[in-house]
Amino acid sequence: MKTKIYQLLPFAIALLFVSSLQAQVQIPTVANPADQQQAVEDPPPIEGDIFKVVEQMPRFPGCEEQGLDRGELHDCATDKMRAYIYSNLKYPTAAKNQKVEGMTVIQFIVTKDGSMRNMKIVRDLDMDKHAADFDKTCGQAALEVLEKMNKEITWISGKQRGRPVNVQYTLPVKFKL
Repeated sequence: MKTKIYQLLPFAIALLFVSSLQAQVQIPTVANPADQQQAVEDPPPIEGDIFKVVEQMPRFPGCEEQGLDRGELHDCATDKMRAYIYSNLKYPTAAKNQKVEGMTVIQFIVTKDGSMRNMKIVRDLDMDKHAADFDKTCGQAALEVLEKMNKEITWISGKQRGRPVNVQYTLPVKFKL
């Protein structure tokens, strides 16, 4: 009986070795030149983990010199961010004409260096996209403001255990006539 176990031992070791190998070969394929151009323009992936909740959430700058406590600092930064968004937001023509109101939700990552990446619309308002005056959705209008914000403003990055980290940020934007 011991002989049979010893004979099976090399097979068992080989099986464990083979199963532990996880070779993944990724060969990028490009169907057409337009896809190739898109692939080149995409930013590199974000390095490190992406947190949803951290000890110190990222915030819009502009209130640091006022000597505020943590809660007041958060409120001040939120007010400044809202002021920036609503002063730059252009209500889409078709949405105005269709009397569309409500809330869109944009999600993005505030990176360790305070830049905004991976911006996307996670909730948009319903409107007739076939209307003659259709220019863009409310979500697209909000996204344009955030893209402008990213070029002009560096956020104060979120922190976990005293170190800057990447944090997913979800931002509701209200549209009201």
